[in-house]
Amino acid sequence: MSQAETIQVRKLEPSGLDTNEVLQMKGVYRLADVCRYLFFTSSQIRNQAKQCVDSRKVMGVFKHELWGVYLVDMPIFSKWIADLWLRPKN
Repeated sequence: MSQAETIQVRKLEPSGLDTNEVLQMKGVYRLADVCRYLFFTSSQIRNQAKQCVDSRKVMGVFKHELWGVYLVDMPIFSKWIADLWLRPKN
């Protein structure tokens, strides 16, 4: 993420949303807010992102260096979750 990049972070209001509805949303959200609706904790996702070479491109998760928080680009993240969930078990 470049220093000049501007990111519009949307607010995920607590509501009657379910996991599927959250995963279909567009935009960038705080990881902690998104994980309230998922079966993964934010620490599990952060740890996975730290192990990934380019987590923003691969999983849609990245740390905003100025704010010090992890953010989620929902379209990329949703695809990554679906691929992970539907991956054949060996």
